[in-house]
Amino acid sequence: MVDWMKLLNNIRKYRNAIAKRTIRKIIKFNPEKYWTKRGKVYYNWYNGLSEMEKRGYLANEKLLLGALKTLEFKSILEVGCGFGRILKLVNNNFELEKIVGIDLSNDQIENAKNYIGDKKVELHQGSIYKLDFPDRSFDLVFTSEVLMHVPPDKIREAMKELLRVSKRHVLNMEFFKKDFKGNLAEHNWTHDYPRIYKEIGHNVKKSVKIEDDQTIFLVEKN
Repeated sequence: MVDWMKLLNNIRKYRNAIAKRTIRKIIKFNPEKYWTKRGKVYYNWYNGLSEMEKRGYLANEKLLLGALKTLEFKSILEVGCGFGRILKLVNNNFELEKIVGIDLSNDQIENAKNYIGDKKVELHQGSIYKLDFPDRSFDLVFTSEVLMHVPPDKIREAMKELLRVSKRHVLNMEFFKKDFKGNLAEHNWTHDYPRIYKEIGHNVKKSVKIEDDQTIFLVEKN
């Protein structure tokens, strides 16, 4: 005969254990600490990938460059530039008056200086939540797979900062799947970017879906 009271207690204990593990995981995870640590090894990790493993990155680079070529700009800021993989392509493909990259990890910035190898590209350690630039400093501000690392309780703060330092355009290439719920991983989230931009007073002018459930969003300043 089934002891229903015991079964219910066991279910309750199981749920509580799952909830506690989830809370510990949320409390434990700190994006700043994570990327400060991972930034020390990211450059070597990427260079250790096979050509097959890099195919997705290279395809997305071409799509992003194609999107940038539809815009007019003389100054650009990449937030979350990493070791400069995309910023180097931008520097090689556009004649710009000002090109700047920031990253949370100082190790990534040092690697970017070596990888890009051009002193006209300004590189700084900094946070997406407090960009150390005056309002309307750049014609174009962009991110590539960066906002997916911003927790839900801070995403509006980050997106407002991107808009603040932009004169004209904000472009984001980010994971986006409207019906997706929950975390992509412990350190990744999906956000409803069109809805959030609308809530903070701007509209996505154009969105282009690319492979692997990623989308390029273009916002024009009002």
